[in-house]
Amino acid sequence: MLDKTVTGIADVLDGLSEATELLELAESEQDEDTALAVVADLDKFQSHIEKLEFQRMFSGEMDIWNNPEYAQTLGRERSMPVVPKPRTGRK
Repeated sequence: MLDKTVTGIADVLDGLSEATELLELAESEQDEDTALAVVADLDKFQSHIEKLEFQRMFSGEMDIWNNPEYAQTLGRERSMPVVPKPRTGRK
């Protein structure tokens, strides 16, 4: 998991470096198509970063599904915990 995260971060950093160079070139050549392509690449990098953040949030010790004792108390693994329905105030 760590290798995948590090590789993902390195890919984004490399892509951002290339995007900077391309954007500078597009600006000097007044090439709007290239500038728009760089913007599209930046959107992809943002999506990739969001995925990495999500994986980080749910892949460590704090993730309840990585705690086998908790999973055993539920009697099932990798399913959502049972959440009681809120009371409506009526009896």
